[in-house]
Amino acid sequence: MKIAIVDRGRAEDLCYVLSREGHKICYAANTTRKLSWMLAFSYGKGFFEDWGVQHIDRESLISPKGYQEAGYDLIVYATRGFGTDVDIVKERSNIPVLGASSEAEIIEMNRSQEGEVLSSVGIPMPIRFSFQSFNEALDWLRMYVDKAQQDWPEIGRFVMKPIIRDGVVPVYIPENHTDLENYLDKYQETTYDTKIILEQFIEGTEVRCSAFFNGKRFVRPFEIQFPHKRLMVGDSGALVPSMGMAISYTMDEGNKMVEQLMKLETTLSEMQYNGKCTIEAIVTDNIVSDSGNVRVIGIKTAIDTYALTVASEVWTDQMSYVLSRVASGRIDTINVQTGRWVVGVGINVPGYPIKDAMQYYDMFKVIEGVEVAARNGVDIKLVGVNKYEDVGMRTWPPEGRVFLLSGVGMTIKQAIDNAYSGLPFIQFNGATYRTDIGQGVVLKEDWLKSVGIIDKEGAYV
Repeated sequence: MKIAIVDRGRAEDLCYVLSREGHKICYAANTTRKLSWMLAFSYGKGFFEDWGVQHIDRESLISPKGYQEAGYDLIVYATRGFGTDVDIVKERSNIPVLGASSEAEIIEMNRSQEGEVLSSVGIPMPIRFSFQSFNEALDWLRMYVDKAQQDWPEIGRFVMKPIIRDGVVPVYIPENHTDLENYLDKYQETTYDTKIILEQFIEGTEVRCSAFFNGKRFVRPFEIQFPHKRLMVGDSGALVPSMGMAISYTMDEGNKMVEQLMKLETTLSEMQYNGKCTIEAIVTDNIVSDSGNVRVIGIKTAIDTYALTVASEVWTDQMSYVLSRVASGRIDTINVQTGRWVVGVGINVPGYPIKDAMQYYDMFKVIEGVEVAARNGVDIKLVGVNKYEDVGMRTWPPEGRVFLLSGVGMTIKQAIDNAYSGLPFIQFNGATYRTDIGQGVVLKEDWLKSVGIIDKEGAYV
């Protein structure tokens, strides 16, 4: 197959897997001006050449002459922000396209729109308040603390989130109302007109439920993901799931997460969406209501290539087969190894995620042990490295990701052990990784079974 992949410079893991399957990969890493530093670490040398990946201009994919002469069998838009392109290619060609249309991606990009969709289909959410600016939120918060807290005693703490997911303003979890008030006061001086929401903070276990959508219905089975976020030192840093995750599968009978995801099926069908849909939720035993103990905090319609790469370890079908048939609406079930857990462990550079990688250019060190690890059967994904003939391999991070180690097991503990088995082989200065990926599932496994999040056997059977 000839496959075109479009993203913002972070889908190297997807290129790696598809190229290993023997396909011709054409990659358009459409970096925006904000991310222009990625061009300094472009894929001109190194593993992309070894994989046979060809660089293309994204504009060629929305030109009838461009995609007709190229002869693509599949076009994958791996992240949000290309909805208009998806609309154009679907309208003008018969090429299967995987990715969020302009209508579908707005659900993820705009938290107000997201909330409206969740509410309209009866999906339980935390209490939310929307504001047009930091200043408006600050005025309301002062009123809330002084006069109106008795009206919402169940809220307790808030989480602050920008309405538009553009990376300019981060999600902030304050310690208390005073901390939040100080934060808003600081930011309103420089980003006065940023629209934000204050959302009820809920203690619990974060769980994601994902499934491909073939244009009409969800493709079975469903992924139950337990993402591991934040950085290693002090458990601080950005809320990013690329430190690692544990994944099991379910066919959905009695699963509380799937029950909520399925409520989106009609909405996605009306959008004629071909891609992947994920709901993020907090599961807690402290909430007793008609909707149970699940509170959905977000929807994702972009393809998470990190999770996709981890999950594909237990597929018996090739990734290209699955993606092309989801895009063309010709698949209802993915063949998955029964009763397996899969765990992914991210190995990153210090300070991950990096916002300005240029400052690290002269600090990258040679990586050792990769070839030895491969000879010992360790499954390594080269998700952020470059290769130079004079020095071997060097860390080359889009935001700081370097390797992904994955492991499969009949139990969550076996999968964890297998994923971490490659660590002793790989060495580079400053390698940063968590040592506790999946341990939260181990500690709460019985509870997660009791509340209907994972099957009684702990994985899809």
